[in-house]
Amino acid sequence: TAYSFFVPILTVYLGTTLFSSWSLGPILWTLLIASVLGRPIATMALSRASGYGPRESLLLGIADMPHLEVPLIALWVHLHALGHHGEFATAVILTVVLSTTIGVLSLRILQNRV
Repeated sequence: TAYSFFVPILTVYLGTTLFSSWSLGPILWTLLIASVLGRPIATMALSRASGYGPRESLLLGIADMPHLEVPLIALWVHLHALGHHGEFATAVILTVVLSTTIGVLSLRILQNRV
Protein backbone atom coordinates (compact mmCIF):
# COMPACT_ATOMS: atom_id res chain seq x y z
CA THR A 1 0.00 0.00 0.00
CA ALA A 2 0.98 3.63 -0.30
CA TYR A 3 1.18 3.96 3.49
CA SER A 4 3.93 1.36 3.79
CA PHE A 5 5.85 3.05 0.99
CA PHE A 6 5.63 6.73 1.89
CA VAL A 7 5.83 6.67 5.71
CA PRO A 8 9.42 5.35 5.81
CA ILE A 9 10.46 7.93 3.23
CA LEU A 10 8.81 10.70 5.23
CA THR A 11 10.38 9.42 8.45
CA VAL A 12 13.84 9.55 6.87
CA TYR A 13 13.08 13.06 5.62
CA LEU A 14 12.01 14.14 9.10
CA GLY A 15 15.21 12.73 10.56
CA THR A 16 17.40 14.54 8.04
CA THR A 17 15.73 17.89 8.72
CA LEU A 18 16.27 17.65 12.47
CA PHE A 19 18.39 20.61 13.52
CA SER A 20 20.33 21.07 16.73
CA SER A 21 17.25 22.09 18.71
CA TRP A 22 17.34 19.30 21.26
CA SER A 23 16.91 21.75 24.13
CA LEU A 24 13.14 21.64 24.37
CA GLY A 25 11.31 23.97 26.68
CA PRO A 26 9.29 22.61 29.62
CA ILE A 27 5.98 23.08 27.81
CA LEU A 28 7.14 20.99 24.85
CA TRP A 29 8.49 18.27 27.15
CA THR A 30 5.10 18.19 28.89
CA LEU A 31 3.30 17.91 25.54
CA LEU A 32 5.71 15.20 24.44
CA ILE A 33 5.09 13.09 27.54
CA ALA A 34 1.33 13.70 27.44
CA SER A 35 1.09 12.71 23.78
CA VAL A 36 3.13 9.53 24.25
CA LEU A 37 1.20 8.41 27.35
CA GLY A 38 -2.22 10.01 26.75
CA ARG A 39 -3.50 7.85 23.94
CA PRO A 40 -2.66 4.46 25.49
CA ILE A 41 -4.06 5.56 28.86
CA ALA A 42 -7.29 6.71 27.21
CA THR A 43 -7.55 3.46 25.25
CA MET A 44 -6.95 1.43 28.40
CA ALA A 45 -9.62 3.39 30.30
CA LEU A 46 -12.19 3.06 27.52
CA SER A 47 -11.56 -0.65 27.01
CA ARG A 48 -11.80 -1.23 30.77
CA ALA A 49 -15.10 0.68 30.84
CA SER A 50 -16.31 -1.46 27.92
CA GLY A 51 -15.91 -4.62 29.95
CA TYR A 52 -12.46 -5.86 29.02
CA GLY A 53 -10.26 -7.21 31.79
CA PRO A 54 -7.13 -5.44 33.06
CA ARG A 55 -4.75 -7.49 30.89
CA GLU A 56 -6.73 -7.03 27.70
CA SER A 57 -7.08 -3.31 28.41
CA LEU A 58 -3.33 -3.00 28.94
CA LEU A 59 -2.60 -4.79 25.66
CA LEU A 60 -5.11 -2.65 23.77
CA GLY A 61 -3.61 0.54 25.22
CA ILE A 62 -0.07 -0.43 24.31
CA ALA A 63 -1.09 -1.70 20.87
CA ASP A 64 -2.64 1.69 20.14
CA MET A 65 0.61 3.62 20.73
CA PRO A 66 2.24 3.15 17.28
CA HIS A 67 -0.85 4.57 15.56
CA LEU A 68 0.06 7.97 16.98
CA GLU A 69 2.68 8.52 14.29
CA VAL A 70 0.31 9.18 11.40
CA PRO A 71 -1.44 12.29 12.82
CA LEU A 72 1.86 13.62 14.16
CA ILE A 73 3.57 13.27 10.78
CA ALA A 74 0.63 14.99 9.07
CA LEU A 75 0.75 17.80 11.63
CA TRP A 76 4.51 18.19 11.17
CA VAL A 77 4.19 18.38 7.38
CA HIS A 78 1.47 21.03 7.70
CA LEU A 79 3.49 23.16 10.13
CA HIS A 80 6.63 22.73 8.04
CA ALA A 81 4.72 24.03 5.01
CA LEU A 82 3.67 27.08 7.05
CA GLY A 83 7.29 27.77 7.96
CA HIS A 84 7.34 26.54 11.57
CA HIS A 85 10.58 24.72 12.32
CA GLY A 86 12.85 24.09 15.26
CA GLU A 87 11.64 22.95 18.65
CA PHE A 88 8.19 21.81 17.57
CA ALA A 89 9.63 19.70 14.77
CA THR A 90 12.01 18.10 17.26
CA ALA A 91 9.14 17.38 19.66
CA VAL A 92 7.08 15.76 16.90
CA ILE A 93 9.98 13.59 15.74
CA LEU A 94 10.76 12.51 19.30
CA THR A 95 7.10 11.69 19.92
CA VAL A 96 6.87 9.56 16.78
CA VAL A 97 10.06 7.69 17.62
CA LEU A 98 9.19 7.17 21.29
CA SER A 99 5.57 6.16 20.76
CA THR A 100 6.45 3.70 18.03
CA THR A 101 9.42 2.19 19.84
CA ILE A 102 7.83 2.00 23.29
CA GLY A 103 4.57 0.65 21.92
CA VAL A 104 6.08 -2.14 19.87
CA LEU A 105 8.61 -3.19 22.51
CA SER A 106 6.05 -3.15 25.32
CA LEU A 107 3.58 -5.15 23.28
CA ARG A 108 6.27 -7.70 22.46
CA ILE A 109 7.28 -8.04 26.12
CA LEU A 110 3.70 -8.26 27.43
CA GLN A 111 2.53 -10.62 24.70
CA ASN A 112 4.25 -13.57 26.36
CA ARG A 113 3.05 -12.68 29.86
CA VAL A 114 -0.67 -12.40 29.16
